[in-house]
This record gives sequence, structure tokens and C-alpha cells, in this order.
Amino acid sequence: MNAPATRAGALILVLFAVLGAAAPLLAPYSPDQQDLPRRLDPPSLRHPLGCDDLGRDVLSRLLHGARVSLGAGLVVTLIAGTAGILIGALAGYSGGRADTLLVGLMDLLLGFPGVLLAIAIVAVVGPRLRNLVVALCLIGWVGYARLARSLAIRLREADFVQAADAAGASLPRLIARHVLPGLLGPALVQAALGLGGVIVAEAGLSFLGLGVPPPTASWGSMLRSGSQNLLDAPHLTVFPALAIFGAILGANLLADGLGRRLDPRREAVGTAF
Repeated sequence: MNAPATRAGALILVLFAVLGAAAPLLAPYSPDQQDLPRRLDPPSLRHPLGCDDLGRDVLSRLLHGARVSLGAGLVVTLIAGTAGILIGALAGYSGGRADTLLVGLMDLLLGFPGVLLAIAIVAVVGPRLRNLVVALCLIGWVGYARLARSLAIRLREADFVQAADAAGASLPRLIARHVLPGLLGPALVQAALGLGGVIVAEAGLSFLGLGVPPPTASWGSMLRSGSQNLLDAPHLTVFPALAIFGAILGANLLADGLGRRLDPRREAVGTAF
């Protein structure tokens, strides 16, 4: 039961990644090519997913939007996950003042909704993809750090870690050889959940006009522009919404399958978004 869910989630995410990477080859039109006489056209043979308010092909923009939305999700997950796990593992294993400072910082950041913090950061530095990624990384590491810290505290009491410490292993070696391998499984589950959270956060910020500036396509910006014609051209919001839903479904299926396979008794771990 778990293996099909894992495979299905991975297949969905890989499919989106391949479609996004191959968008220049697969897209029937340029994502920015305007054809004003065909504005708001419904799906047809010429334009399978219809045209937007500027006559641009929705399918082409959806494929190119995957490069932005899914790409940003993968980059943020990689950077925030790596940083959070390293910081949490080091602080949790070492304890003392570093651990106290980390807990205080995490409590401070968790006291505010993550998306609101991201909105504030992007509003200050400006709506660009790079700034969006930086903002999501600055708040996204907290969930990984909490997970790594709690597991590192347990692992430092394990017999094999105590034996390595007694044998004179240095702190970097203890972390790299004994603590981090024990975090790998839960970290993969957290990363899969975090990927879905980042996709939602990117779409939400882009919907608010704080994502990539136009005319660059992203799923959130497509929802934003499509919401202006919700009644007379519902396809402008339906297809981007389905893409976001599909990516999140894939991430959640993958996380659920990995979590049940690695630890059937796992505790649910939240994200910073």
C-alpha cells in the first residue's frame, strides 16, 4: 500500500519536472507571444488549454510556469533543508548556549505565520524570483532545524555515539558520521512535505503580486491574472489550480509513503509555511 503511494507521488513530481525542463521543446508557442484577437478563447485544437486575456497560449505558459514554480520549490527545499538540518543537528547535539539561542530563534519565527513573514521580506526587497527564494529560505529552515534538533538530542545518548565520543572522535566527525545518517530518513519525509509547502507559498506570493514580475509565467501569477476573468474564462484559473494541486498531491503522496516505510509510528512534522 505504501509503495504505490510512494511511486505515484514520485512519478507525479518527476513528470512535472520533466515537463518544466522540456518546456522550450514541448510548448507549442512562446509563453509571451500575444494574439489579441484570440484573447480569452476557450480550449480548442489550436490552443488545447485556451488563451489568456492577452491571447497567450495557456498550455505554453503552464509548461514554462512549471520551471519557475517547481524550480523555486526544489531550490528552497534543498537550501533550507540542508541549512536547517545542519544547524539543528549541531545545536541539538552540542547543547548549551547554542541550543538555547536556536530554540529562542525558532520560537520567535514560529510566532508569526511563515507566509506573512515572507510577504514582509519580499515587500521590502522587491518582487523578484531571487528575492522570493531568499525569503522562503529564511523562514523554511525552521521546520528542518526543529526535526534535526530533536533527533540529535536522542542520538547523542545512543551507545554507538557515546562510544565514538569516548574514542576521541571530533565534533564534526560525530555529526557527519553518526548523527546525520540517523537524520536522513525523517529529513527526506520533511523535505517532501516542505516541497509542497514551498509550492503553495510561491503560488500565494505570486498571486499577491510578490512573485516573479510579468510577463514571466508562474502558476501563481497565472491564477492572479485569471481571477480577473473568473466568470467569462474559467479555464484561466482551472488549469493553473490543477497544476498546483497535482504537484502538492505528488509531494504529499511521496512524503506519506516514505514516512510509513521508514517509520510506521512516525509523528507528523509541520512545515514553516
